Amino acid sequence: MFLFWEKLYQSHFSEFSQEIATFDNFLEQIKSSDVIFFHGGSTATLLKNISRYKNLRDALNGKIVIGSSAGTNFLSINYLSHSGITEGLKILPFNIVVHYNSENERESRTQADVDKLLRQFPNTPTLLLREGEFSIFQKGDKRL
Repeated sequence: MFLFWEKLYQSHFSEFSQEIATFDNFLEQIKSSDVIFFHGGSTATLLKNISRYKNLRDALNGKIVIGSSAGTNFLSINYLSHSGITEGLKILPFNIVVHYNSENERESRTQADVDKLLRQFPNTPTLLLREGEFSIFQKGDKRL
Protein backbone atom coordinates (compact mmCIF):
# COMPACT_ATOMS: atom_id res chain seq x y z
CA MET A 1 0.00 0.00 0.00
CA PHE A 2 2.87 2.36 0.79
CA LEU A 3 4.25 2.06 -2.75
CA PHE A 4 0.85 2.98 -4.21
CA TRP A 5 0.67 6.21 -2.21
CA GLU A 6 4.34 6.99 -2.79
CA LYS A 7 3.93 6.81 -6.58
CA LEU A 8 0.70 8.79 -6.49
CA TYR A 9 2.19 11.61 -4.43
CA GLN A 10 5.40 11.74 -6.44
CA SER A 11 3.38 12.08 -9.65
CA HIS A 12 1.76 15.27 -8.28
CA PHE A 13 4.43 16.72 -6.00
CA SER A 14 7.95 16.83 -7.39
CA GLU A 15 9.64 17.78 -4.12
CA PHE A 16 7.86 15.27 -1.98
CA SER A 17 9.24 12.73 0.44
CA GLN A 18 7.37 10.33 2.65
CA GLU A 19 8.09 7.71 5.21
CA ILE A 20 6.13 5.01 6.98
CA ALA A 21 5.37 5.82 10.58
CA THR A 22 7.10 3.71 13.21
CA PHE A 23 6.01 3.05 16.77
CA ASP A 24 9.29 4.17 18.28
CA ASN A 25 9.61 7.45 16.36
CA PHE A 26 6.01 8.38 15.57
CA LEU A 27 5.81 11.65 17.51
CA GLU A 28 9.22 12.73 16.23
CA GLN A 29 8.10 11.90 12.68
CA ILE A 30 5.03 14.07 13.14
CA LYS A 31 7.17 16.91 14.48
CA SER A 32 9.41 16.86 11.41
CA SER A 33 6.51 16.58 8.94
CA ASP A 34 4.24 19.13 7.33
CA VAL A 35 1.52 16.68 6.31
CA ILE A 36 0.34 13.56 8.11
CA PHE A 37 -1.85 11.10 6.22
CA PHE A 38 -3.83 8.39 8.00
CA HIS A 39 -5.21 6.01 5.39
CA GLY A 40 -8.00 3.48 5.70
CA GLY A 41 -8.02 0.01 7.11
CA SER A 42 -9.18 -1.11 10.54
CA THR A 43 -10.19 1.74 12.81
CA ALA A 44 -10.05 -0.56 15.85
CA THR A 45 -6.45 -1.50 15.05
CA LEU A 46 -5.51 2.11 14.40
CA LEU A 47 -7.11 3.22 17.68
CA LYS A 48 -5.40 0.46 19.62
CA ASN A 49 -2.00 1.38 18.26
CA ILE A 50 -2.25 5.14 18.16
CA SER A 51 -3.91 5.67 21.54
CA ARG A 52 -0.54 4.95 23.18
CA TYR A 53 0.57 8.46 22.17
CA LYS A 54 -0.93 10.67 24.88
CA ASN A 55 0.33 13.89 23.29
CA LEU A 56 -1.04 13.17 19.82
CA ARG A 57 -3.42 16.15 19.77
CA ASP A 58 -0.57 18.53 20.63
CA ALA A 59 1.76 16.87 18.11
CA LEU A 60 -0.81 17.34 15.31
CA ASN A 61 -1.41 21.00 16.16
CA GLY A 62 -0.39 23.17 13.23
CA LYS A 63 -0.01 20.21 10.85
CA ILE A 64 -2.01 19.34 7.78
CA VAL A 65 -3.79 16.13 8.75
CA ILE A 66 -5.48 14.01 6.11
CA GLY A 67 -7.65 11.06 6.96
CA SER A 68 -9.31 8.48 4.76
CA SER A 69 -11.94 6.07 6.08
CA ALA A 70 -10.45 4.54 9.27
CA GLY A 71 -7.89 7.33 9.22
CA THR A 72 -10.75 9.79 9.58
CA ASN A 73 -12.85 7.81 12.03
CA PHE A 74 -10.34 7.69 14.86
CA LEU A 75 -9.94 11.50 14.84
CA SER A 76 -13.61 12.11 15.67
CA ILE A 77 -15.57 12.20 18.90
CA ASN A 78 -17.65 9.22 17.74
CA TYR A 79 -17.94 7.38 14.45
CA LEU A 80 -20.03 4.63 12.90
CA SER A 81 -18.19 1.33 12.84
CA HIS A 82 -19.33 -2.03 11.52
CA SER A 83 -20.50 -2.84 15.05
CA GLY A 84 -22.31 0.43 15.70
CA ILE A 85 -21.32 3.70 17.33
CA THR A 86 -17.72 3.78 18.54
CA GLU A 87 -15.75 6.42 20.43
CA GLY A 88 -12.82 8.08 18.68
CA LEU A 89 -9.90 10.02 20.16
CA LYS A 90 -11.81 13.34 20.09
CA ILE A 91 -9.13 15.20 18.16
CA LEU A 92 -11.80 16.71 15.92
CA PRO A 93 -14.81 18.29 17.68
CA PHE A 94 -17.51 16.36 15.82
CA ASN A 95 -18.81 12.92 14.97
CA ILE A 96 -17.91 11.45 11.59
CA VAL A 97 -19.74 9.12 9.24
CA VAL A 98 -17.56 7.87 6.39
CA HIS A 99 -18.89 5.79 3.49
CA TYR A 100 -22.27 7.46 3.91
CA ASN A 101 -24.77 5.77 1.57
CA SER A 102 -21.95 3.99 -0.26
CA GLU A 103 -22.82 1.58 -3.05
CA ASN A 104 -20.48 -0.89 -1.36
CA GLU A 105 -22.89 -2.56 1.07
CA ARG A 106 -20.04 -3.89 3.24
CA GLU A 107 -18.80 -0.36 3.93
CA SER A 108 -21.99 1.67 3.66
CA ARG A 109 -23.37 3.64 6.57
CA THR A 110 -27.08 4.22 6.00
CA GLN A 111 -29.40 7.01 7.07
CA ALA A 112 -30.79 4.62 9.70
CA ASP A 113 -27.24 4.30 11.11
CA VAL A 114 -26.87 8.07 11.09
CA ASP A 115 -30.23 8.51 12.82
CA LYS A 116 -29.04 6.28 15.71
CA LEU A 117 -25.91 8.39 16.05
CA LEU A 118 -27.91 11.63 15.99
CA ARG A 119 -30.36 10.32 18.61
CA GLN A 120 -27.53 9.27 20.91
CA PHE A 121 -25.57 12.53 20.45
CA PRO A 122 -28.15 15.17 19.44
CA ASN A 123 -25.93 18.12 20.45
CA THR A 124 -22.76 16.96 18.72
CA PRO A 125 -22.11 18.18 15.17
CA THR A 126 -21.91 15.29 12.70
CA LEU A 127 -20.04 15.24 9.40
CA LEU A 128 -21.41 12.90 6.71
CA LEU A 129 -18.93 11.94 3.99
CA ARG A 130 -20.00 10.08 0.87
CA GLU A 131 -17.46 8.13 -1.19
CA GLY A 132 -15.02 10.54 -2.80
CA GLU A 133 -16.13 13.53 -0.72
CA PHE A 134 -13.85 15.48 1.55
CA SER A 135 -14.07 18.44 3.84
CA ILE A 136 -11.41 20.91 4.90
CA PHE A 137 -11.30 22.35 8.40
CA GLN A 138 -8.93 24.85 9.94
CA LYS A 139 -8.40 25.75 13.55
CA GLY A 140 -10.99 28.37 14.45
CA ASP A 141 -13.39 27.25 11.70
CA LYS A 142 -16.83 28.65 12.59
CA ARG A 143 -18.49 25.39 11.45
CA LEU A 144 -16.89 23.59 14.41
